[in-house]
Amino acid sequence: MSIQMRPSRKKRVTTLGLGCLVAAGAVFGYLEIFTTGIDRLPDKPCSGAVDRETLLYVPCTPPGKKPGGAREAYALTVDARTIGETRVHGNELRQVLIDFAYQLARHTYEAADCQESRTFPKELPRLPAA
Repeated sequence: MSIQMRPSRKKRVTTLGLGCLVAAGAVFGYLEIFTTGIDRLPDKPCSGAVDRETLLYVPCTPPGKKPGGAREAYALTVDARTIGETRVHGNELRQVLIDFAYQLARHTYEAADCQESRTFPKELPRLPAA
């Protein structure tokens, strides 16, 4: 027992489905452009506030794995960023993010017992004041 849809009803269902897809695309586009995109804008023009993200990469082969045995090198990656307003901007903000990412990478490197022998300095050099 099969139910066949009449051509006019099939056309209405298809049109409704396409309409829903267009509406979903419009909502997703609005959210991506007008909400997420705004977070990437600087707080003040030319203040250097655009750079609110720091990425730190440290080679780290886990115990029991062969260095060079993977398709890509093993590494710890730390991504530190701010969300919303910050009290500091420019190099002062960058320094805070770099220090945080560095401490996190250093602690994780020690906890992961990486095979590479790496000595981390106690503190990173300071960025020049803006």
